[in-house]
Amino acid sequence: MPACRCGCCSAIPPDLVYPVAPGRIGLTAGALAAMLEAIIRERWPDQGIGFVRLGKPAPALFKIARRQLGVTRLVMLGDQLATDIAGARAAGIDAVLVGTGLTPASGRAGTAVRPTWVLPSLEVEYRQAGH
Repeated sequence: MPACRCGCCSAIPPDLVYPVAPGRIGLTAGALAAMLEAIIRERWPDQGIGFVRLGKPAPALFKIARRQLGVTRLVMLGDQLATDIAGARAAGIDAVLVGTGLTPASGRAGTAVRPTWVLPSLEVEYRQAGH
């Protein structure tokens, strides 16, 4: 859908959900924008009104980060294949899929997006003698 011509539509991240707690998700501004676009498309199909999507998976975000950090090699840690991992890989950046987020480490089947590495969790086990 083309961007809004009137300049009234904000730039929205494309993520639709985010993890709130184990087994629970919340809706993002991207989800609300998708709903509004569906309503607008139904009501005014010839107007071409839509939101501008910025952020992951657009490679520009990663290129800016690389330039501002002044490094040549980055690693992206993310929990969503469609945005975090896809964006990093499209920008030529290594990507770690963290399995405790929205995409479980075992849930990569059925997509062409492949992380460089999979990390089951960010949790670090701390073991001390006597505990």
